[in-house]
Amino acid sequence: MLVFQEILPPPNEHFTESRQAVPLITRRLNSLQQVDELT
Repeated sequence: MLVFQEILPPPNEHFTESRQAVPLITRRLNSLQQVDELT
């Protein structure tokens, strides 16, 4: 259980007011840029 607490964000941070969809990485070549856009 502690491992999940360190890796996963708290449940209230999964969906924010600006992001209501599931955050998925779909682009392989510029995935770091996509991660920055999601955070």
